[in-house]
Amino acid sequence: MRNIDIFKQHWAPHQSRIVAGFDSAVNSGTCLIGVIQGKYRTLNAIVTETATEDDQWRIVNLKGHKDSIPAFDSIAVLGAVDDTQASALAGLQFGRMFDSAVDSVIETNPQGLMRHLAAPYYHKTPNIIPEWQLAQLQDVTCATVPGWDGISLTSHDGQTANLMLDLQRHDDHGGLLQEFDGLAPLLESIGAVYADFDSIIVEYQYLEKLMAMLHKVMQSTSKGGVKILNVEQSEKPFKHKKVLNIAVTYNFEDGQSITILFHHPDREAKKITPQDMLISWKILMNSRDITGAIQPNQGEGIEMPVLAGRIMKLVNQNSARFKRTQAKKAENVQALADAEQRLFDKQGIKAALEAEIQGLLNQLDQQQAQQLAQQTSQNEDIPAEPAKAYPPIEDLGDGYYQAFKNDKKVDSWTAHLNTNGKWEVSANNAQTRAWNRGFGAPRFFNTIDEMIAKYPAFGELAELLETSNASSGNKGDSDDADYLNQVIKGEVDFSKSNEVETKLEDIGSRLTAEINDLFEQAVTSYSVYQVGQASQIH
Repeated sequence: MRNIDIFKQHWAPHQSRIVAGFDSAVNSGTCLIGVIQGKYRTLNAIVTETATEDDQWRIVNLKGHKDSIPAFDSIAVLGAVDDTQASALAGLQFGRMFDSAVDSVIETNPQGLMRHLAAPYYHKTPNIIPEWQLAQLQDVTCATVPGWDGISLTSHDGQTANLMLDLQRHDDHGGLLQEFDGLAPLLESIGAVYADFDSIIVEYQYLEKLMAMLHKVMQSTSKGGVKILNVEQSEKPFKHKKVLNIAVTYNFEDGQSITILFHHPDREAKKITPQDMLISWKILMNSRDITGAIQPNQGEGIEMPVLAGRIMKLVNQNSARFKRTQAKKAENVQALADAEQRLFDKQGIKAALEAEIQGLLNQLDQQQAQQLAQQTSQNEDIPAEPAKAYPPIEDLGDGYYQAFKNDKKVDSWTAHLNTNGKWEVSANNAQTRAWNRGFGAPRFFNTIDEMIAKYPAFGELAELLETSNASSGNKGDSDDADYLNQVIKGEVDFSKSNEVETKLEDIGSRLTAEINDLFEQAVTSYSVYQVGQASQIH
């Protein structure tokens, strides 16, 4: 049973609840609030947010007054770090309703607490839970005290099966079905301290005789039941609570074990002699303390044959259930091992597949890189596509130039430098011929380079303007020719009319046949500009 299994939640963390007779709502804070419900009493309970399966329940007993009437309550708290925190939580959630103070704080396991709540004689009159009551119910051997007449069971209807069932019902930690871990862990758990003796040879001889006697009696009383495989003994006598002890373990063929702790009752003894009497004070069947079932009257002498007979009855009675449990446990262990092996194998397969996938991806990357390199090499070997060739530009005279779309010379563009010093281009194509008799809406460009970028057919115009008329073949490579070409291209600021006219007059005074045509075109371009400016004034 887990500690939380007995708790029934009523309010989650950070929920408020109304308490009858209290003047305000109570918030649960970070805790779970609920109850532990037994057969004859129900306790209010608190579980903190840090509670674990290893925590014990704490019973906080509160006493106070309500309306001058004595009041009390017992609150169960799980997950408190200490008694102080448990008291504070109990007072905050329940105690302040009747101005209570903490009377006591008691630790208990869940089984002992539920036994207390199921005992009617503890709850005949309402009161807090006394510590001694809970102490009696911790790790109970069985509900009914076993009675023996020698080797015959007088309690539990004389049936060993009934005694075993009673033991199983009160086996809080499942010790009856747990394999014994050996003497070393047992001695460590009880805080045994080995004693150093001057001579232990005689003591060992006596112990071997005792073990042999018990072994023989157990085998004879088994009556066809479980047989003993071997016997182990503690390495040497040890001290527990200042008393010398000897531990003996009998291992049976079905996997069960019986461990008997003997002590020499003389606290002053420094060693065990062959004549010393040993009294069994604790008997473990597997990992479960069955001393109360085997020796109900603790400390009373018991003959070894009787002790052995009682032990073997319980061992034989528990054998079938123990073997089933161990077989199931072995199956679970094997299933877990098989699952872990399958997981390991699948992880190996996964790793191999991932490595294979990565290898294929690497190959794919290499192939793509090779293809890219080959494609790049092929592209470098392919000659660049030549620029589209256009028919020669025709000079229409008066500064107008016509470029054609192709050799058919059907669609064309006409460009000239307008009076604003901008290049003006009109298109003559199927659309303009259909809608405007071949006169397209003009487009304007500030420079000849902008015009050529839009209409590549005028690509040779700049070179054409730098030369003389195509028919004369003359070249204007002088400074005058350069200036005249700038005027024709609109690269001269016509707004500075005095400067332009002076320059043209100067060139006209030394005009040569080579630049005569350029001069006429420049004068025409400037005249067109001046006419345009005059029309804007009027």
